[in-house]
Amino acid sequence: MTVDQHNVETQLRAKAAARGAQVNVLPNGHFQIKGELLVNYYPFAKKRTAYIAATTRGIQGATIAQAVALAFEPPAIAGDHVKAKRGSNGMYGRWRRRMWKAGFRNCHWCGIEMNRVHEHPQQMTCDHRIPLARGGLDNPNNWVPACRRCNQDRGHAMPEIVGEKP
Repeated sequence: MTVDQHNVETQLRAKAAARGAQVNVLPNGHFQIKGELLVNYYPFAKKRTAYIAATTRGIQGATIAQAVALAFEPPAIAGDHVKAKRGSNGMYGRWRRRMWKAGFRNCHWCGIEMNRVHEHPQQMTCDHRIPLARGGLDNPNNWVPACRRCNQDRGHAMPEIVGEKP
């Protein structure tokens, strides 16, 4: 580890600890900051990028303070969220069946036991941890099992991070 890398790691750990976040050091100058959100930070890359995992949101030329702050800020709602891209070909159904067979039967948000009864408030649905309207990606890394009620009430709010009203 070079002196530069050691200095950046020391500063990053100090700023993250002040906010209650953890830092993982990965190979090739890659840091993960775990706060309310997971941020991947590359301070030694040409563009010095920091981005929220499972989203399209990021910062080029990010400072240590910006990278740490990103781990605690829910992404802004995009103006074009009405037509957010969603997958097709029944991938949500396949994902729900796999999760059900694997024993994930409680809602990620409220913990209630779910069922597979169509249109029931406790029906298992596929929710996006980071909503598509906020730049979340539509892939399994961003999906969580949620009851229909939580999924619909939550919409594109992220109350688990900043106490936003759904």
